[in-house]
Amino acid sequence: MSNEPWQNPATPNKHYTRSKLEPWAVIDVWFRDWPGNARTAYYLGSALKYVARAGHKDGEPLLKDLRKALDFVTKAVRSEEDLEVEGSFE
Repeated sequence: MSNEPWQNPATPNKHYTRSKLEPWAVIDVWFRDWPGNARTAYYLGSALKYVARAGHKDGEPLLKDLRKALDFVTKAVRSEEDLEVEGSFE
């Protein structure tokens, strides 16, 4: 087993480990100092996961994962819109 930081033994699925950077490692870097809403960061991280595995998970059609990613991006947009509405009443 390698000690490289991008290899996570907890996620041995080949649809996540086909590249040197697994989605969780990218999410850790992108959102390490996230200044905004944690819920939005979660949704964006989930979208990234589905885009990264799209077309590579056995038995799962590409379009299914792309739709899941789109759902999470939509949730992120709504999360930010909710914050704008909440902030407008200060």
